[in-house]
Amino acid sequence: MKTSIVCVALCLCATPCLADGPWDRMQYGPFLQSSVTMPWSTDGEELDGITLKGTTVRLEHGASVCFDTDLLRYSGGWSGGWLKVMGTPFDGTHRPPERSRPAVEGKLVFGSSPIPGWSLTGAFNDPRPEPYGPIPAEIAKYRGLYVRENRVAFEYTVGDCTVLESPGAEKAQDQLLLTRKSAKLSPDGLNVFLETQPLAPVMQIAVRVDVDGADGKPIVQAIYGTINKLPD
Repeated sequence: MKTSIVCVALCLCATPCLADGPWDRMQYGPFLQSSVTMPWSTDGEELDGITLKGTTVRLEHGASVCFDTDLLRYSGGWSGGWLKVMGTPFDGTHRPPERSRPAVEGKLVFGSSPIPGWSLTGAFNDPRPEPYGPIPAEIAKYRGLYVRENRVAFEYTVGDCTVLESPGAEKAQDQLLLTRKSAKLSPDGLNVFLETQPLAPVMQIAVRVDVDGADGKPIVQAIYGTINKLPD
Protein backbone atom coordinates (compact mmCIF):
# COMPACT_ATOMS: atom_id res chain seq x y z
CA MET A 1 0.00 0.00 0.00
CA LYS A 2 1.38 3.40 -0.88
CA THR A 3 2.15 6.00 1.75
CA SER A 4 1.87 9.48 0.26
CA ILE A 5 3.97 12.53 0.96
CA VAL A 6 3.07 15.68 -0.92
CA CYS A 7 5.35 18.71 -0.69
CA VAL A 8 4.70 22.17 -2.04
CA ALA A 9 7.74 24.33 -2.74
CA LEU A 10 7.64 28.10 -2.38
CA CYS A 11 9.79 31.09 -1.63
CA LEU A 12 9.46 32.31 1.94
CA CYS A 13 8.07 35.80 2.14
CA ALA A 14 7.25 36.72 5.71
CA THR A 15 4.93 39.65 6.28
CA PRO A 16 4.31 41.09 9.74
CA CYS A 17 0.73 40.82 10.96
CA LEU A 18 -0.73 43.81 12.80
CA ALA A 19 -3.46 43.19 15.38
CA ASP A 20 -6.58 45.30 14.88
CA GLY A 21 -8.63 44.07 17.82
CA PRO A 22 -8.87 41.47 20.60
CA TRP A 23 -9.93 38.83 18.05
CA ASP A 24 -6.55 39.33 16.33
CA ARG A 25 -4.56 39.22 19.56
CA MET A 26 -6.22 36.04 20.82
CA GLN A 27 -4.10 32.87 20.86
CA TYR A 28 -6.08 30.35 18.80
CA GLY A 29 -3.59 27.51 19.03
CA PRO A 30 -2.30 25.42 16.11
CA PHE A 31 -5.59 25.27 14.18
CA LEU A 32 -8.92 26.99 13.68
CA GLN A 33 -12.08 25.41 12.23
CA SER A 34 -14.28 27.74 10.18
CA SER A 35 -15.40 28.57 6.68
CA VAL A 36 -12.59 30.38 4.85
CA THR A 37 -12.64 32.85 1.98
CA MET A 38 -9.85 31.91 -0.44
CA PRO A 39 -7.70 34.50 -2.28
CA TRP A 40 -9.25 33.78 -5.69
CA SER A 41 -12.76 34.59 -4.44
CA THR A 42 -14.26 37.41 -6.53
CA ASP A 43 -17.29 38.40 -4.46
CA GLY A 44 -17.23 36.34 -1.25
CA GLU A 45 -20.31 34.37 -2.30
CA GLU A 46 -19.28 32.02 -5.14
CA LEU A 47 -18.66 28.57 -3.65
CA ASP A 48 -15.52 28.00 -5.75
CA GLY A 49 -13.84 30.67 -3.63
CA ILE A 50 -14.98 29.40 -0.21
CA THR A 51 -13.84 26.43 1.84
CA LEU A 52 -17.08 25.74 3.67
CA LYS A 53 -15.67 23.36 6.31
CA GLY A 54 -12.05 24.32 6.68
CA THR A 55 -9.43 23.54 9.30
CA THR A 56 -6.64 26.09 8.96
CA VAL A 57 -3.35 24.86 10.43
CA ARG A 58 -0.38 26.99 11.46
CA LEU A 59 2.90 25.50 10.24
CA GLU A 60 6.56 26.21 10.76
CA HIS A 61 8.32 29.14 9.05
CA GLY A 62 5.19 31.31 9.01
CA ALA A 63 3.28 29.06 6.60
CA SER A 64 -0.34 27.84 6.79
CA VAL A 65 -2.63 25.38 5.02
CA CYS A 66 -6.40 24.93 4.93
CA PHE A 67 -7.78 21.38 4.97
CA ASP A 68 -11.30 20.82 3.61
CA THR A 69 -12.97 18.20 5.81
CA ASP A 70 -15.85 17.74 3.36
CA LEU A 71 -13.75 16.95 0.27
CA LEU A 72 -10.62 15.72 2.11
CA ARG A 73 -8.34 18.05 0.14
CA TYR A 74 -5.99 20.89 0.99
CA SER A 75 -7.85 23.83 -0.48
CA GLY A 76 -4.84 26.13 -0.24
CA GLY A 77 -1.43 26.82 1.24
CA TRP A 78 0.30 30.14 1.77
CA SER A 79 3.28 31.84 3.41
CA GLY A 80 3.76 34.99 5.46
CA GLY A 81 0.57 34.84 7.50
CA TRP A 82 -2.40 32.90 8.83
CA LEU A 83 -5.97 34.20 8.73
CA LYS A 84 -7.66 37.56 8.77
CA VAL A 85 -10.30 36.67 11.36
CA MET A 86 -13.67 38.20 10.50
CA GLY A 87 -17.31 37.28 10.98
CA THR A 88 -19.75 37.13 13.89
CA PRO A 89 -17.55 35.03 16.26
CA PHE A 90 -14.66 37.47 15.86
CA ASP A 91 -15.25 41.12 14.91
CA GLY A 92 -19.06 40.82 14.72
CA THR A 93 -19.34 41.59 11.00
CA HIS A 94 -22.04 40.08 8.77
CA ARG A 95 -21.75 41.98 5.49
CA PRO A 96 -20.40 42.56 2.92
CA PRO A 97 -20.08 38.82 2.25
CA GLU A 98 -16.29 38.84 1.87
CA ARG A 99 -16.04 39.94 5.53
CA SER A 100 -18.53 37.42 6.90
CA ARG A 101 -15.89 34.71 7.55
CA PRO A 102 -12.11 34.38 8.06
CA ALA A 103 -9.98 34.92 4.96
CA VAL A 104 -6.50 33.83 3.92
CA GLU A 105 -3.85 36.34 4.94
CA GLY A 106 -0.48 35.91 3.25
CA LYS A 107 1.06 35.03 -0.11
CA LEU A 108 -0.79 32.22 -1.86
CA VAL A 109 1.39 29.29 -2.90
CA PHE A 110 -1.15 26.80 -4.19
CA GLY A 111 -4.87 26.23 -4.33
CA SER A 112 -7.08 23.33 -5.36
CA SER A 113 -10.36 23.01 -7.20
CA PRO A 114 -13.45 22.04 -5.15
CA ILE A 115 -13.24 18.35 -6.05
CA PRO A 116 -12.51 15.30 -3.86
CA GLY A 117 -8.91 14.99 -2.77
CA TRP A 118 -9.01 11.18 -3.07
CA SER A 119 -10.62 8.69 -5.42
CA LEU A 120 -11.14 4.93 -5.62
CA THR A 121 -11.22 4.94 -9.43
CA GLY A 122 -8.88 7.72 -10.53
CA ALA A 123 -11.82 9.98 -11.48
CA PHE A 124 -12.14 13.08 -9.27
CA ASN A 125 -15.58 14.37 -10.24
CA ASP A 126 -17.71 15.60 -7.35
CA PRO A 127 -20.25 12.84 -6.53
CA ARG A 128 -22.45 15.04 -4.32
CA PRO A 129 -25.87 16.07 -5.66
CA GLU A 130 -25.14 19.65 -4.56
CA PRO A 131 -21.87 21.36 -3.56
CA TYR A 132 -22.48 21.11 0.20
CA GLY A 133 -21.64 18.55 2.83
CA PRO A 134 -19.26 15.58 2.81
CA ILE A 135 -18.67 13.20 -0.06
CA PRO A 136 -20.31 9.75 0.33
CA ALA A 137 -18.76 7.77 3.18
CA GLU A 138 -18.17 4.72 0.97
CA ILE A 139 -15.69 6.88 -1.00
CA ALA A 140 -14.07 8.73 1.90
CA LYS A 141 -14.99 9.89 5.39
CA TYR A 142 -13.41 12.39 7.77
CA ARG A 143 -12.82 10.95 11.27
CA GLY A 144 -11.32 13.87 13.18
CA LEU A 145 -7.94 15.24 14.17
CA TYR A 146 -5.25 14.86 16.82
CA VAL A 147 -2.95 17.49 18.32
CA ARG A 148 0.47 16.90 19.84
CA GLU A 149 2.21 20.10 20.91
CA ASN A 150 1.94 22.24 17.76
CA ARG A 151 1.43 19.38 15.29
CA VAL A 152 -2.00 18.54 13.86
CA ALA A 153 -2.82 15.16 12.32
CA PHE A 154 -5.99 14.36 10.36
CA GLU A 155 -7.60 10.93 10.31
CA TYR A 156 -9.97 9.80 7.58
CA THR A 157 -10.82 6.78 5.49
CA VAL A 158 -10.64 6.28 1.73
CA GLY A 159 -12.76 3.25 0.96
CA ASP A 160 -11.53 0.66 3.47
CA CYS A 161 -8.19 2.41 3.81
CA THR A 162 -7.39 4.42 6.96
CA VAL A 163 -5.19 7.49 6.50
CA LEU A 164 -3.49 9.44 9.29
CA GLU A 165 -1.55 12.41 7.97
CA SER A 166 0.00 15.62 9.23
CA PRO A 167 0.81 18.81 7.30
CA GLY A 168 4.12 20.52 7.93
CA ALA A 169 6.72 22.92 6.55
CA GLU A 170 10.47 22.68 6.20
CA LYS A 171 13.33 24.49 4.46
CA ALA A 172 15.26 22.96 1.55
CA GLN A 173 17.36 24.56 -1.18
CA ASP A 174 16.63 27.97 0.33
CA GLN A 175 12.92 27.41 -0.27
CA LEU A 176 10.04 26.54 1.97
CA LEU A 177 8.40 23.15 1.45
CA LEU A 178 4.84 22.53 2.54
CA THR A 179 4.51 18.83 3.28
CA ARG A 180 1.75 16.32 3.91
CA LYS A 181 2.99 13.10 5.41
CA SER A 182 0.89 10.02 6.03
CA ALA A 183 1.93 8.19 9.17
CA LYS A 184 -0.50 5.30 8.63
CA LEU A 185 -2.04 3.85 5.51
CA SER A 186 -3.82 0.50 5.54
CA PRO A 187 -4.87 -2.12 4.50
CA ASP A 188 -2.42 -3.49 1.93
CA GLY A 189 -3.53 -4.30 -1.59
CA LEU A 190 -6.08 -1.48 -1.94
CA ASN A 191 -5.54 1.01 -4.76
CA VAL A 192 -6.46 4.59 -3.96
CA PHE A 193 -5.65 7.73 -5.95
CA LEU A 194 -4.46 11.10 -4.62
CA GLU A 195 -5.49 14.27 -6.46
CA THR A 196 -2.29 16.27 -7.14
CA GLN A 197 -3.20 18.91 -9.72
CA PRO A 198 -3.00 22.31 -8.03
CA LEU A 199 -4.25 25.66 -9.26
CA ALA A 200 -1.92 28.54 -10.21
CA PRO A 201 0.57 29.95 -9.20
CA VAL A 202 2.25 26.53 -9.06
CA MET A 203 4.49 26.10 -12.09
CA GLN A 204 5.40 22.41 -12.26
CA ILE A 205 5.18 19.09 -10.46
CA ALA A 206 7.75 16.34 -9.95
CA VAL A 207 7.11 12.95 -8.39
CA ARG A 208 9.48 10.34 -7.01
CA VAL A 209 8.99 7.00 -5.28
CA ASP A 210 11.27 5.80 -2.48
CA VAL A 211 11.23 2.51 -0.60
CA ASP A 212 12.50 3.63 2.77
CA GLY A 213 9.59 3.18 5.13
CA ALA A 214 9.97 1.10 8.26
CA ASP A 215 7.98 -1.67 6.61
CA GLY A 216 9.55 -1.28 3.17
CA LYS A 217 6.42 0.22 1.62
CA PRO A 218 6.84 2.85 -1.11
CA ILE A 219 6.64 6.50 -0.17
CA VAL A 220 5.39 8.80 -2.91
CA GLN A 221 6.52 12.40 -2.78
CA ALA A 222 5.23 15.14 -5.09
CA ILE A 223 7.03 18.48 -5.23
CA TYR A 224 5.08 21.50 -6.44
CA GLY A 225 6.90 24.63 -7.60
CA THR A 226 10.10 25.57 -9.38
CA ILE A 227 12.98 23.85 -7.63
CA ASN A 228 16.05 22.57 -9.45
CA LYS A 229 16.07 19.07 -8.02
CA LEU A 230 14.26 16.92 -5.50
CA PRO A 231 15.55 17.30 -1.95
CA ASP A 232 17.35 14.37 -0.36
